[in-house]
Amino acid sequence: MSECRMPSVSIRCLGGFRIEVDGSGVDCAAARPRTVSLLRLLAVHAGAAVHRDVLLEALWPGLAPEPGRRNLHVTLSRARRLLAGAGAGATLIRDGAAYALWSTGNDVREFDRITAPTLRGAPAELGTLRRTLALYRGDLLPEEGPAEWVVGERYRLRTAAARLCALVAAAELRQGRIPAAVAVAERGLELDAYEDAAWRVLLAARRESGDVAAATRVRARYTRLLNGS
Repeated sequence: MSECRMPSVSIRCLGGFRIEVDGSGVDCAAARPRTVSLLRLLAVHAGAAVHRDVLLEALWPGLAPEPGRRNLHVTLSRARRLLAGAGAGATLIRDGAAYALWSTGNDVREFDRITAPTLRGAPAELGTLRRTLALYRGDLLPEEGPAEWVVGERYRLRTAAARLCALVAAAELRQGRIPAAVAVAERGLELDAYEDAAWRVLLAARRESGDVAAATRVRARYTRLLNGS
C-alpha cells in the first residue's frame, strides 16, 4: 500500500498573493472574490487556527449570525474545491469552530521568525538578514485594499521591514559596503520616512563616501521632513 504524501504548499502574501502546490501556482482567477479573501485571511495567520467568529466579522461584517455561517460554510467548500483541484484539498483544516490553512512555507511566518527576535536585539548574520529582507517583496496582500482585517497587520509588517532595512544598512556600512548601505537605507525610508535609524545610516554612508554634497542633501531632506515641508 502506497504511503499518503502531503504536497509541498508554499504561500506568499508579501507583495501579492500566491499559493503554489508542488511548485505549480493555484489559479485563483476564476474563483469568487470572497473565496480568495478567505484563503488570504487564513494565509496571513500562517497555519494558526482562526475562529469562525473572526472570519465572519472580517468577511461579512454586520451580517446576522445564521446567514453569515451559511455564507462561511459555502465559501469554505469552494475554497476546498479550489485547493483540491491543485491536489491540496487537505490543507484547509477544521479545528472545532476554527479553521487553518496548512503550508510547508509561508513568507509572513518566515519573515517574522527572523525579524521579531532581531528587532528585540538578538544577533543574526548579515546573510540571514539580507535573505529575510528579500522576503518583503511589497505590502501585505495589496489585492485586499483597505480591508479592516488586513490594514493593521500590513502596517506592522511594513514598519518591521523599515526597521530591518536600517539594521541591514548599518551592517553593510560597518563592512565598508557603502553603495549597499545607501540602497538599503533608502529602501527603508521608502517604507517609513520617519525611520530615524535609516536616516542616520544614510547620512553616515554619504559622509564616509566623502560625498559632502550628497550628505548635505540628506540632511536637508531630513530637516524638511521634520519641519513638515
